[in-house]
Amino acid sequence: MADVIGKIAYYIDAPRLHYYFKGNELSRELRYFKKYIHRIIKFYAQNDKEKFIEVMKTLFTSYTEDDFLCKFKGNFQFNYFIKNILYANFKEKPPKGDWYNWQKRFNWMSNDQLLKLEGRYECNKEIWDDHLEDVLYIALNAKISNVYKACYFILKESSKINELIEKMSYEEIIKLTMASYEPLAKMFKEKLKDRLSKEEKFDFNIMKALMDSDNEELIVMAEEYYDSCNGHLTEKHIVELMFINNIDRWTSYICKCIKEIKTEDYFEFVKAMIDSEDRFSNVDMPKEITDALSQSVKRILEISEEERIENLNYTLNEILQKGSMSKVLENYLEEVIFILSYDEIKKAKLSNSLSLKLSNKFNIIINIVSSILQDSIPSDSVMIEILETGASKTIKTLFEIIDINEKELKDRLSTLLIFLESDIEMLNERAKRVFWSMDEEQKIKMHKVIIDSPVEKVYKFGLEELKRIYGEYIPVDFVMCMMEHTSPEVKAFISGKTDSILKTLAKGNKELFMYYAKTLLLLPNKVRKNKDDIYEALYSFALKYPEMREDVENLCLNMGASNIIKDREKALVTLAKIRKELAV
Repeated sequence: MADVIGKIAYYIDAPRLHYYFKGNELSRELRYFKKYIHRIIKFYAQNDKEKFIEVMKTLFTSYTEDDFLCKFKGNFQFNYFIKNILYANFKEKPPKGDWYNWQKRFNWMSNDQLLKLEGRYECNKEIWDDHLEDVLYIALNAKISNVYKACYFILKESSKINELIEKMSYEEIIKLTMASYEPLAKMFKEKLKDRLSKEEKFDFNIMKALMDSDNEELIVMAEEYYDSCNGHLTEKHIVELMFINNIDRWTSYICKCIKEIKTEDYFEFVKAMIDSEDRFSNVDMPKEITDALSQSVKRILEISEEERIENLNYTLNEILQKGSMSKVLENYLEEVIFILSYDEIKKAKLSNSLSLKLSNKFNIIINIVSSILQDSIPSDSVMIEILETGASKTIKTLFEIIDINEKELKDRLSTLLIFLESDIEMLNERAKRVFWSMDEEQKIKMHKVIIDSPVEKVYKFGLEELKRIYGEYIPVDFVMCMMEHTSPEVKAFISGKTDSILKTLAKGNKELFMYYAKTLLLLPNKVRKNKDDIYEALYSFALKYPEMREDVENLCLNMGASNIIKDREKALVTLAKIRKELAV
C-alpha cells in the first residue's frame, strides 16, 4: 500500500493531473487531495517508519525533469511534496509583488531557491538517518537535482557513509558519479578513486563499468585501472566490449583488441561471439568493427587443419540449432566458414537436427556446404542470392564449386542464362564456354533460351552466334522466337532480314528465298499476321525464275490445304495467278 500512496502523491504533484484540476476550476479539490495524502505520509512517519520510507522511495524516484510545476523550466520549488517533505524547513517566502519589488520577485520566482540551499531541510531527519541504504537507493534512481541535493546532504552528514559505500557495487558508485547535482557527483568520484586505488587484482567488470560512461574522468580512471592492475582481456571480454552503451567512443580500441587476438585463442573468440548471439540484435555495430571482424577470420588459416574442421563443425551445428541470429553475427559466421578451402569444407559433418526454419543467410550457408558435400552446384535461387548479397569469400567458394562441377552446367540451361545475364565477366565467359562445348541438340535449346533473354548483351550474343553457326539460313524455331521477342532490336533484326530477302528475291539465291518463304508461311498468324507480301514475292519469284515454278506451286498447294480459310484462299489465289500468267 505504501508504494501506491507514493505513486498517488507523485501523480497529483506532476503537471498532467495538476493542470487538469486547475483547468477545470478544481483547485480546492486538488489542495484537499495533496493535504490528505500528506496527512497519510505524516501518519506513517509517526507510526510506521518502514512504510514512510517506502512512500519516499516511490515518490522521489518518480519525478522526471519535465515534472516541474512552474512556468520556468526545471524549477521544482512549487512542487508540493518536494517543498513540504525534502525542504520542509525552508520557510522563506517570495518578495511581495508590488511596483517596487517586481524585479526581486521575478528573480526569486525564476530561480529554484531550493537548489541554493546548503544543508538539510527535510522533515523527520531521524528516520532518514536510520535508513541510509534507502537514501542511497533514492539517490541511485532519482532523476532531478532537487532530490539528488537532499540525498547528498543526508549522506554527507552520516558517519556511516564510508561503510555503506564499501557495500555498494562499482556500477552503483559510477551511476552516482554522473548525478546532475555536482557536489553529489564529486563526492562519489572521490570515493570511487579511493576504492580503485586499493584494487590489486584486475576485474573486467569494473573496467567495463568505467568504460561504459561518457564522462572523460571515468574513462581516464578505466585506463589507469587497467594499467595499475596489469589488465588482460580474454576473448569473452572483447565480445562484452561490443555491448557497452558508448561503443562509438571505444570503436578503435575494440578493433585493436580484435586484431590482437592470438591465433590459438581465435576459436574461443568465435564461440564467445556465438554464445552472445541474442545480444547482438540490440547493437548498432560500427562499420569499423564489422570490418575488423571480417579481417580477423584470416587467423583461422593459421591454426591446424584439425582445429579448423572442429571449428567448422561447431559453427555449422550452432547454425542448425539456432536457425537465425542477428545480421552482424550471421555475416561474421559466413566469413568464418568460407575462409576455408573447398577441400576443408568437404570434410564437414552436417547435423541431422535441423532448425524448423533457417534465416535467409543461414539457408544460403547450409546450401553451399551441402552442395560441396554432394558435389553439385547450388540451386539458381541460392546462386542469385549469393551473387547479390554474399560476402567475397562466399562468392569465391561458389566459383570453386562451379569450377569443379562444370559438366553439370550443360543440363542447367536456366543457370547458364543467369551466368550470361550476370555483371560478372568470369561467369559470362564460363557460360559461353559451356555453350560452345554442347552437342547440337543441347546447343539449339540453349540458343533459344539465350535469344529469348530480355538482357541486351545476352540476346546480342545469341544473334552473333546465329550468324556464326547458321549463316543466312536461320532455323524456323529461331525466327519464331525472334519475332515474339520483347526487344524491338531483335524483332527489327529478323524483320529486316526477311523483308530484304522477300523484296530482293534473295538477290538471285533461289534456295535461300524458298527457305525463308516457306519458313514465314509456316509461322502461326499470331506471329506473322500479314502474309500478303510473302505471296506477292512468290508470284514475282515464279515469274522471274520459271525453273522454280514447280517448287513455288507445290508450296502454294501445300498452303492451300491449310485448315485456316484466310491462308488457304491466299495460297490458291497466288497459285492461280502464277498458272494464268505463265500459261500466257
